[in-house]
Amino acid sequence: MSKCFEIVVSEMIVPQIVEALLSGLLPDTSIVVTNGPEVPEPFPDVWVRLDTTNDSAWPWVLQFFSFPDRTELGSYPDLAIAECLFRRQGANSLCSTSDALVNGLNPQDPYWYLALVGGEWYLADACDTPLMGPYTDGTRTISGSKQVRLVKKLELSFSDGFHKERESGSVE
Repeated sequence: MSKCFEIVVSEMIVPQIVEALLSGLLPDTSIVVTNGPEVPEPFPDVWVRLDTTNDSAWPWVLQFFSFPDRTELGSYPDLAIAECLFRRQGANSLCSTSDALVNGLNPQDPYWYLALVGGEWYLADACDTPLMGPYTDGTRTISGSKQVRLVKKLELSFSDGFHKERESGSVE
């Protein structure tokens, strides 16, 4: 089995940088990083496609179409990869969140992110941003006029290879 996830980044990232970073994190794993729609043959253990977004503050997305279920990176490999991207490239990142990481969030709400900004983790809200648009309400097109908002700082720590929020309680 494999998992899929995305990491949205604030800096231009080229395939060679992502491939080198992942090769260092996942030795003896087949890795292919592309910037086009073609499916690699043979199909690798890790397949990442780089694409652009509609948000100039968060212009790039790393789409992981294939990633092993179990690696040394633990249950939340996107967070570990985001931290490596920050350390090596200075790139801020937006990653998906879950109730296991931040209590009280609806995991089906597409507007919440875990944001790694300046080396610190935050709960972020992307509602009404270009990152989430353009979209329509049926009569008008909404492009998104706001910027991603950092809602609160999170204290995440490594525990058994994955991040877990130390702060208790839920998000209003």
